[in-house]
Amino acid sequence: ENHALGVNVMMPCYLSLFLLATLAPWLLAAPRPFSLMRENRVCSATALALCLLGAHFCTVAHPFLLADNRHFPFYLWRHLFRRSPIPKYLLCGVYPLAVSAIAASLRETRPP
Repeated sequence: ENHALGVNVMMPCYLSLFLLATLAPWLLAAPRPFSLMRENRVCSATALALCLLGAHFCTVAHPFLLADNRHFPFYLWRHLFRRSPIPKYLLCGVYPLAVSAIAASLRETRPP
């Protein structure tokens, strides 16, 4: 039961935020890192709507996440996301920006 296969719809959003946080100097050094969001307003609005729907309907708290106090995600979930639903919706504005920065940096990357 604890190891059942499931789809985590929000995982790409979490990954984009993690990549933005860990690779910020490289990602933000690309010319116009948020150009994708500025150039295509319909895409931006759609991405934001999908993130908000995903955050509302698909945010999953695994029982082990809430039981293991040895890791950072436990404290992040306990002190931020469990107290109020607002932070998960506020982050929905950052996810599309993170994807835009990743896409801009990948566009600028040239193979050797």
